[in-house]
Amino acid sequence: MRVRRESNGQVLDLGSASALGVGGEARIQAVPQAPQLVAKLYRQPTIERAQKLQVMLANPPEDPMAAQGHCSIAWPVDRLLSLDGTWRVVGFLMPRVGDVRPVIDFYNPKSRRQTCPLFNYLYLHRAARNVAAGVRALHVRGYVIGDVNESNILVAETALATLVDTDSFQVATEGGQLYRCPVGKPEFTPPELQGKVFSRVDRTLESDLFGLGVLLFQLLLEGTHPFSGVYQGRGDPPPLEARISAAHFPFASRGRVPYAPMPVAPPFEVPAPALQALFRQCFEDGHASPQARPDAQTWLNALNEAENALTTCAANEQHRYGNHLAACPWCERAARFGRDPFPSRQAVERGEHLQAGAPAQRPLPPAGQGVRPAPRTRQPAQPQRVAQPANPLAWLAAALALFACAPAARLYAAPAALLLGVLGWRGARRVGGRGLWLARGSVALSTAMTAVALVGLGRAKLPLSRGSGGPSPSRVALSLPANPQRGATFTNSNDAAAMLYIPPGEFTMGSREGEAPAEPNEKPQRKVNLDGYWIYKREVTVAQYRKFCQATGRDMPEAPSWGWKDDHPIVNVSWDDAKAYADWAGVALPTEAQWEKAVRGTDGREYPWGNEWNNTKCANSEGSMDLNSTQPVGSYASGISPYGVHDMAGNVWEWCSDWYGSSYYANAPKDNPTGPANGSDRVLRGGSWIINDPTRFRCAGRDRYGPGDRDVYSGFRCALSRPDSG
Repeated sequence: MRVRRESNGQVLDLGSASALGVGGEARIQAVPQAPQLVAKLYRQPTIERAQKLQVMLANPPEDPMAAQGHCSIAWPVDRLLSLDGTWRVVGFLMPRVGDVRPVIDFYNPKSRRQTCPLFNYLYLHRAARNVAAGVRALHVRGYVIGDVNESNILVAETALATLVDTDSFQVATEGGQLYRCPVGKPEFTPPELQGKVFSRVDRTLESDLFGLGVLLFQLLLEGTHPFSGVYQGRGDPPPLEARISAAHFPFASRGRVPYAPMPVAPPFEVPAPALQALFRQCFEDGHASPQARPDAQTWLNALNEAENALTTCAANEQHRYGNHLAACPWCERAARFGRDPFPSRQAVERGEHLQAGAPAQRPLPPAGQGVRPAPRTRQPAQPQRVAQPANPLAWLAAALALFACAPAARLYAAPAALLLGVLGWRGARRVGGRGLWLARGSVALSTAMTAVALVGLGRAKLPLSRGSGGPSPSRVALSLPANPQRGATFTNSNDAAAMLYIPPGEFTMGSREGEAPAEPNEKPQRKVNLDGYWIYKREVTVAQYRKFCQATGRDMPEAPSWGWKDDHPIVNVSWDDAKAYADWAGVALPTEAQWEKAVRGTDGREYPWGNEWNNTKCANSEGSMDLNSTQPVGSYASGISPYGVHDMAGNVWEWCSDWYGSSYYANAPKDNPTGPANGSDRVLRGGSWIINDPTRFRCAGRDRYGPGDRDVYSGFRCALSRPDSG
């Protein structure tokens, strides 16, 4: 790929450059003509991204490590333009940072031993300080990181830190326009933003400060998340985001929380007292009042003081700890767990740091020695045999359940028995004794009798729910034509979608070895045999999706910048959303093989209309097309597939039912393949209106996205399998 630097017009040939990283929205490539830079190239360039980069270039933050020759913020330095005559902004250049790794490699004890075993607690303090310095520089200029997390922080063995993925930051213009950060990780998200749709939320500096507090906590406490702990309540332990929302910080100084500190984590007393106070201020005081969270400069000052107060262990010079402690906490942990978190230089030279050691059998230091003990939790008493109390609720529950067994009484007694059985079981849990098993049995029996009563009602055709086996009351079961032939049409009565019949038989799937510009995930090319099936003639529209939302009580997704237009394809829908629609409409998402056969037919063509690219045959942004939105479905009649299916190239990427597997083709079955058994991403096909690269619209082209991801470039169509000989 060849692009032009906006600042000086230099043409950069990135076609032979190695990819340094590939993500869902962009890829990072080396720049042979400028080794000190890297290029970030967007998969789907947009005008909004171009405008955001322009604002960032005009107002760069001051780099706090520039004097040391280190880039602590990977800020854009130039925009990259396409060479197709449209001068579209397709990416940007930024400084290349060498010899760095994700921050998790340093604060996680296992990865630290393997990659940088001499990175001790002094260096962890210094890395924490450098992260805080980078955040402060951004906040001074009014930038909000938004997606603060461990994957956006890189650290060198010198403890210098670099903040990356800067084009995702929230950026505000002097005129008040805001380019939001649309992403975030729940475990780094403050309580006031938990459960929010990030693309609809204006972030604040205070939201960054919560994520900064989490990162600093992990750096100073061996990767422990501040809200992790041993759950002491009933039921399953809540996830981290629920704990954050409830302010369940295990080391809170006020109130009680249903968590005890993690037994393998370093004691909360290991960091300096001033840092302990700031953590409580961030996670405890900051819950009700985000403005109470310490800012980056406050952290910077406290970390400087804590680093200056570190002392060296007499037994191991790699052990550094605060002078507020009576003895070395790392010696205690090495003896307790059999691995030294900060091995000596001699141990590293001998390779002992990679060997598993047995924990020393010695008691923990008594109070007043070693690490100051964390607040003790009450230990459960040993079980004792006690007198079993009577439980009248359990006996009452059993009697009602038995009464419900009588057919004449079942209709009314069974639900009552179930209700009182549950009450009896709850009472038994509080009282204990033999009544507990009796109440459980009562609940089980009354539940069974309730089910029997419901089945009887169903057979009597009383107005009750039909259950999961039959069609939903909001849709009509489809009655497909018998013995359809190629070209047969059918209208889905649930959403009024026109469907076309694809007859059974073989077709060519994938790309040949050596075929350019095919990707490795399209190979090997092979013959695939499919049963006959139906597929939607056009993509699901906004009007159809609105009908689904009204019928199911769902909210419409966030509207794109051009607003909702009934005859345009629906966008901003995830794979999960598309699957829910298909279930409601009585159909399914097409498999990847069904999709490809419908678009290319049996002659192995390159594009739906033939083997030559033509930008007038689909909704795309190549050359003079340069669209700003989706187009009405069915607008490109000259670009239909051999089976008459519309818009299978361009307009929107289309979800398929398959999990994505980069090497799946090599071992896929010949008959009716349905994709890997599991995975992390779902398959997308077809390209979208924003793309200006013709190769992305090829019939064999594949893409993938997380099943919960949404954007204005992706929609779907549906299909329905019908194994007949057609």
